[in-house]
Amino acid sequence: GELCKEGFLFCRVAEGEGESDWAAMVFKGEVKFDDAPPEDFDPQDPHKDPIAFLEQREYIVRQKLVAIETAKILRERVARCYFLEGVNHYQNCKKVVRQYLDSIKGLGWGVERPDI
Repeated sequence: GELCKEGFLFCRVAEGEGESDWAAMVFKGEVKFDDAPPEDFDPQDPHKDPIAFLEQREYIVRQKLVAIETAKILRERVARCYFLEGVNHYQNCKKVVRQYLDSIKGLGWGVERPDI
């Protein structure tokens, strides 16, 4: 039989000895992430609300990690383009190199980026 529980579907397949009762667990719902900064954070007095302060810090860290991983992916694309294009990489890889250079401007833990 089937048993639905909080968005998951558990399927019973066999009840014999030595066999697994549950074969698969499939997620039927949707995962939603709140990727916006906290609304109640006050930059003028950041320690007024400690929960909002921590949420703001987590938001900034999450955005920086996304920017770092994006830069890593673009760096791999640049290396691949250089490898594939050979001596023509000056002309054929301009777009990828420009994207990479734009992504690493101001990237780091000691630098605040205006677009984050």
